[in-house]
Amino acid sequence: MGQADIDFEVYCEPNIEKIADLAREYMIMPKLIKVNLVNYTVYPVSRPILPPGVWLGPRVDIDGELVNFDIWFIRPSDRHADEFATKMPKDWWLNLSEQQRQAIIFLKALSRNGGLGRDYMSNEIYRAVVLADEKNQADLISWSKNSLV
Repeated sequence: MGQADIDFEVYCEPNIEKIADLAREYMIMPKLIKVNLVNYTVYPVSRPILPPGVWLGPRVDIDGELVNFDIWFIRPSDRHADEFATKMPKDWWLNLSEQQRQAIIFLKALSRNGGLGRDYMSNEIYRAVVLADEKNQADLISWSKNSLV
């Protein structure tokens, strides 16, 4: 089973000073393991699936479980925000079947451990499972070759 992983996007004009202040707040949490902060608005984006925004990635011990947060601050007008938000069904996360949840956990763990040949972004896995009902390694790799930019 993979580690808990919570992903969300905040649609706004990314303000690096305010986001850095938020990262600072995470830094003083007693159970913080680490926090990543990357400004992809100026850092070269090497994969088209990465949004041109600011990524804040705290990793926190919550009741003995490591939880990774992937918080993206991106402009609503950016292609990534538009593409992901418009292709996914409204409230998709509320309507996942148990089989879909397990497929997401399995594929994310496999990706994180190098079992998929490359590290897939969470939103790539969500789209593969939700939109195409892909459930395993071969399905995801085949789908990504045909469906991802």
